This record gives sequence, structure tokens and C-alpha cells, in this order.
Amino acid sequence: MEYATQFFGAIQSGDKNQIEHLLKLHPELVSTKDARGFTPLIFAAYFDKIDIVETLLSHKAPVNATDASGNTALIGVAFKGNIHLAQLLLKYGATINAQNNLAIRL
Repeated sequence: MEYATQFFGAIQSGDKNQIEHLLKLHPELVSTKDARGFTPLIFAAYFDKIDIVETLLSHKAPVNATDASGNTALIGVAFKGNIHLAQLLLKYGATINAQNNLAIRL
């Protein structure tokens, strides 16, 4: 778990070299979740770290993975209005019609 904490810290601070280093040693980190259920991709997208998002996607981060509320990285960037990140996620296969757990079902 120590590596996961370091990994999420490196994402938040934008330390691309540390991210690359940790992924080389522990490639499974790209799919891990933090205590709130955030994946590295969702976490990086939340902080508008486009270069980190690109790095994670190049390491096969699961683009449609969800957090504890069912949010994907695309849902998060759409909510925040980050068009560039939305386009990047779509390029890597993000599901455009994904819904979180809060979506009203008719």
C-alpha cells in the first residue's frame, strides 16, 4: 500500500518522473484505487493533469474504470468542463454515455 500512497502523491504533485519510475517497478499501480475509490486516471483528471493522464493512458490505465460513486474520468472532466481532457479520454475509448450511481433511471 505504501507504493500506492507514493503513486497518488506523485500524481497530485505532477511528478511525471516518479510516476514513470513507480509504474516501471509496479505496473499494477495503473489500476489501483485509493481509499475513496479513485483510480489514478480519475485522480489525475480531477487535478487537470493532462500530461499525467496521457502517461497513465499510455500505460493502459482502464479508461472506463469507476470510483465509489460510479464516476469515470470522463464524467469528472465533463462536469468540470475540461474539453481537452474529454477529447483525450474519448480518443482512448472512454464511454460517452456512462452514468454514475446518482443518475436517475426512468
